[in-house]
Amino acid sequence: MLPTPIIANVCEVDLRFTTNGKPGENTFFYKSTAAWTYADMQALAVAFESEAIGAYRSCTCSSMVFTSLHLLDRRTVGGSILDYPLVGSPPGVRAGLSLPGNVAFNIVRRSLFSGRSNKGSIRMAGFSENDVTLNTVSNSLLQSIAVFLSNMSQNLTNLPWQPAVASPKLGTAKALITWRIPNPITDSQKTRIRHVTS
Repeated sequence: MLPTPIIANVCEVDLRFTTNGKPGENTFFYKSTAAWTYADMQALAVAFESEAIGAYRSCTCSSMVFTSLHLLDRRTVGGSILDYPLVGSPPGVRAGLSLPGNVAFNIVRRSLFSGRSNKGSIRMAGFSENDVTLNTVSNSLLQSIAVFLSNMSQNLTNLPWQPAVASPKLGTAKALITWRIPNPITDSQKTRIRHVTS
């Protein structure tokens, strides 16, 4: 197995969940001006649970269960790892039956710089049948997603670390400026979710 690529000054946060029992994750990056310590990673995990999970839950139904955070110091090969279980493994809260597991939604993250390495994306899944009609996401769900993205565009409360767009290829990270929803259309989860086994 190849070593995890170094990304200068970055801590990776993998939000792990199950959707209809199948594991998946979404990855977020935070940039620091100093070396990451284990205490820093713990503080980041606590704040992420407090400020991000609730907003994400408001976008999904009970078929999505949020299980843990997996934090990795990407500054060095073999950087520190923190596995942080989420209290109670909270499920999504939107009403209605779950859509099939192959339904997901693409969201793009942007920096102030052009080029493939200076942008990225996440894919959201776990939606209710009430929120998607003919593959189009409802305005109500879009509003909830907008609240979540607003939270993820800002530093977590009282913490100095900045949300980032990271490039494993270049080993660099740029400040995350905005999230963008290209269109309100769902797509296949097979190409949208990176499944995890450990």
